[in-house]
Amino acid sequence: MATHALIALRSHSSFHAAYLHFDGSPEKLGPILKAHFNTVGKIRELIQLGAIKSIAQDGEKTLLDDNVGLMEADTEKKLFPKAKEFWAQYVFVYEPALKNWKVHQLATLEEYERSGTKHPYEGLV
Repeated sequence: MATHALIALRSHSSFHAAYLHFDGSPEKLGPILKAHFNTVGKIRELIQLGAIKSIAQDGEKTLLDDNVGLMEADTEKKLFPKAKEFWAQYVFVYEPALKNWKVHQLATLEEYERSGTKHPYEGLV
């Protein structure tokens, strides 16, 4: 089962994010981000990809065929509606001032399914 997530980078005046389709739980993705995506440059390269299918334990990325492009929001709170468009269960935000990742949990997959909305990648993966 897919655990969708957004991976975001805070800059001075905005947030930029990419969509991750598989294995976006804090238990799986958290250690990968800390080990392989721990500088602003590496994170910027990652989110420039726009739509990521998966990230392996060694940091290797597989891309989705349908690229949604880089997402931007002027506040962290405005990332959440964008995340919900993709049924993202988690939003990971890198805070350069703290040199650390933080994670927000959104709805569960079951809550999204009960809402009656169609998943944007249904049938594509």
